[in-house]
Parts: sequence; structure tokens; C-alpha cells
Amino acid sequence: MDTLKFFGGAILLLGFIFFILIRAISTTNYIRKSFFLFIAGLVLTLFFCGGMVFDIYKNNFPIFSKSIEYFAFLIVSVAYMMLIPLFYFIKGNKRRQRFKNFAKKEKVVPTIKDKKEFVYIIFKHNDCFYLRKYTEKDEIFYSTITLKFGHNDYFHDEVVKNYIIKNKLDITSYKYIGKAIKSLEKDNVYYCYRIMLNSLPEDFNNYEEVDAYKLLSLNLKEDEKKIIFSSVINEEFNIEI
Repeated sequence: MDTLKFFGGAILLLGFIFFILIRAISTTNYIRKSFFLFIAGLVLTLFFCGGMVFDIYKNNFPIFSKSIEYFAFLIVSVAYMMLIPLFYFIKGNKRRQRFKNFAKKEKVVPTIKDKKEFVYIIFKHNDCFYLRKYTEKDEIFYSTITLKFGHNDYFHDEVVKNYIIKNKLDITSYKYIGKAIKSLEKDNVYYCYRIMLNSLPEDFNNYEEVDAYKLLSLNLKEDEKKIIFSSVINEEFNIEI
């Protein structure tokens, strides 16, 4: 009975830690997720091993004469370290995902097929939105900017920073405001940011100033309408489009 209590406690506690880690690692690339989870599990395992080494050399504690309950957390940690990353590795392998080597610096133009993560940017200036006005099939639409992840981009905030620097934008601040997932394409994730402009760029000629009330009457694509309307609330969102 004591053995079940010790192992049950270890499974629940370490399971909760891995649950938090899985939710925190938001990438849809399961191969990378598998690697990060394995590293996290290895750190936990080394932590428990360090405790045993401390017992042996500092406290002269005969750990190998102890019952299996003493090793409960170490055993469960090793099991989680192997099984959970393996699950995500198999899942990523089925989707033919790759880790994408950090050291590789070749320039590749990504496509929607091989890159499923995007950054959606909404511009604001003096409490007004700035939306791009364009014509499609003789019909006027309003939109903003969607950025694809570059070959060496792994974090959405880096994509935004690089865009701001590249375009020399004069900004007050920028903020992550939520995430949108395409309901028919679960792998297509849009990380949404609001950029507060301090001054308008010179190439904003095709952008139009729009206040929150005018948004209701604009001709927006359905998926963009959900994102832009959600941004008005000023609360972080997680929606399907």
C-alpha cells in the first residue's frame, strides 16, 4: 500500500509538471516539442539523481539498502522523460515534420505547405486602427499584414521584432494579443500582435485610418474579421477562425 502511495504521488506531481510544460511549449512542430520535453525530463531526472548523490557523499546515506519507494520519483521521472517525448516524436514523424537544425543558416523561402505558423499584425495609431485597403474581383476589402515564419525563426516575438527593425517602424510599443487557429486546418496557427505606431511610415499610402465603430461596416474576410474584432476587446484571446 505504501508503495502505491509513493508511486501515485510521484505520477500525479510529475504528471502535473509535464502537463504545464506541454501547455507552455506552444509550437505545433511536434519534433521540436519532443526534444524540449526530453530536455525538461532529463533536467528533472538529474535533479533526483543529484539528491541521491548528496545523500551518499554528504549524509553517508546507504540508499541502495532502501526500499523501492525511495526511488519512486526517479523511476517515474525516467518513465515520463522517455514516454512523453516519444509520443510527440511519433506524432511529428507521422506528419513528416523536421526539427530544423538551429545551426543551419541556408536561406529558404517558406511556403504554407512547409510552414504552418504565422504572425498576424494589427496596427494602431492615436486609438485608431490602420488597415490595408485593396481590391479583389472589383470588390474593396480591408486587411492587415500576415507574416510567415522564416526558415530560422522559432519564436513569434522574434518575427515581430525583425519586421519592426527591417521596416524601421517608429513605434510606441508592441504586444501579443492572442492566438487564432484555422478550424479546417488545425496546424495553421496565427500569433496576433498589436503594434502601436508613434508615427506613420511613408509607405502607408494604401492604409486607411479606421476607428472601432467604423470596423462594423468594413468589408473584411471572415477569418480576419474574427481576429480584428477580438483585438478590440483588449483582452488576450484564443479563437478558431
